[in-house]
Amino acid sequence: MTRVISGIYRIVHRESGRCYVGQTSNVGRRWAEHRSLLKLGKHKSRRFQNIWDKYGREAFEWELLEECPPEKLTEAEQFWMDLLRPVLNHAPAAGSTLGMKRPDVSLAKKGVPRSAETRAKIAATWTPERRAAWAEHKRGSVQSAEARAKISAAHTGMRKPWMDGNELGKLTTGYRRTAEQRERVSKSRFGNKNCVGRVLSDETKAKIAAAPRTEEMKAKMRAAWTPERRAAMAARNKANPPQWSEASRAKASASHTGVAKPLTPEGHARVAAANRRRFARTRPLTGSGETAGSTSQG
Repeated sequence: MTRVISGIYRIVHRESGRCYVGQTSNVGRRWAEHRSLLKLGKHKSRRFQNIWDKYGREAFEWELLEECPPEKLTEAEQFWMDLLRPVLNHAPAAGSTLGMKRPDVSLAKKGVPRSAETRAKIAATWTPERRAAWAEHKRGSVQSAEARAKISAAHTGMRKPWMDGNELGKLTTGYRRTAEQRERVSKSRFGNKNCVGRVLSDETKAKIAAAPRTEEMKAKMRAAWTPERRAAMAARNKANPPQWSEASRAKASASHTGVAKPLTPEGHARVAAANRRRFARTRPLTGSGETAGSTSQG
């Protein structure tokens, strides 16, 4: 059985003496991982990758510098890095990326929006299985008060996507969700108790009441209440009648007392139809101007 060795290793370029220093709990496996990454062109050290691509595997030598237990690896690696000054490492400190210099091309790309092709590739990697695994991993995780304070401070004053003038806001103006999206949102919010018991302050109520509604806004609101939507609302209220408290009934009655609301043409038509049905149920008048069944007065 092969013995598993943990320790500090060095990969050195024979001709120039430039080297890479690292730590591992399994020397044999780590050397194989380096070769695999370098062969695929995906090594994290671009300088190491470029020299490997230029000279090939035969130009490098693997050397075990020190054997040590896993709990001493970082300390030992830092000792050898300070001694040998490896130029092929992407970070100057052992066990971290502190002090690593980013290439100018990475800084130039900072803040540049990704192309549609790049976004499609990223989206393709998030398979349903991967999404489910990530959701399960994050389930129940709670951020500390310190972390929440840092996030809040970082976002203070930040321009939000929905602010005026933002490109995202312009792109989503007039966007309407599909029926399938609306169904998913409805199911996700069903039974939401976050706002139960929430009471608006008098100041907030006054602001809402004082907010003017333009004719365009009123027209949009009327157009949104389609016959289908009204029928669905009526059916829902009939199946589950809203429970009004006595205080709510009294407030609603008081707010509507003496208020004359103008009828729309459709409203006038409904009232006229109701009146015709009501008068049709009464008995017709006689020719002498008396109602049938009444007693004439001499």
